[in-house]
Amino acid sequence: MELLDKSDQEIKEIAQPIWDNLVKCSNIKDYGGFTKDFSSQMLYGANEVELVKQWANNKILTSLCEKQEFLGYRVKDPYVANLVWEDYEKDATIDGAVGNATEARVDFKYWAPLSDSREYDFVKEYVRVIYEPSPSTLELYFAVLAHHQENFTKEVTVDTAKTVVTMLPEEGAGAPPNAQIGAGAEGISMGNESADPNAFDS
Repeated sequence: MELLDKSDQEIKEIAQPIWDNLVKCSNIKDYGGFTKDFSSQMLYGANEVELVKQWANNKILTSLCEKQEFLGYRVKDPYVANLVWEDYEKDATIDGAVGNATEARVDFKYWAPLSDSREYDFVKEYVRVIYEPSPSTLELYFAVLAHHQENFTKEVTVDTAKTVVTMLPEEGAGAPPNAQIGAGAEGISMGNESADPNAFDS
């Protein structure tokens, strides 16, 4: 079974019954039922004596809630979309209203621009409204992503010929005084200053 080739929905359909069974069998301390989907490798590390001890010493493991509730949303590459009106006259009778606008454009800005990551976990209380954007807005969004990927991402290839790996010191010994990790224009390298200085870029 090639799991990576399956969609999220297909993976959920496979995993859901397994998870439901784990919760149910853990609550009733049913070792045979709990481990029925385990691989031989997992069974090796989950012997019956050890699991029974855990069930006896940890009440949480035998009082799992079978009701499932989502905790939030994982969002990747979020942007803030603003509608900017061009060449318009404000309606003085209504505060903030726009009247007689001839055209508008959509501006995209980073959500959390100071973050080092482009993937975020939103707790469900944070999300107020979920809606399906118009096809034209989606098209603009994907164009923005493509532009960012093309112009602001750099693929780094490690040159193994110029990589020096220093073995870790034995337990209790201190680290080499000049040990360092460096990334150069040609890739990422690890080494020690006592090694050949021409062996890697810093």
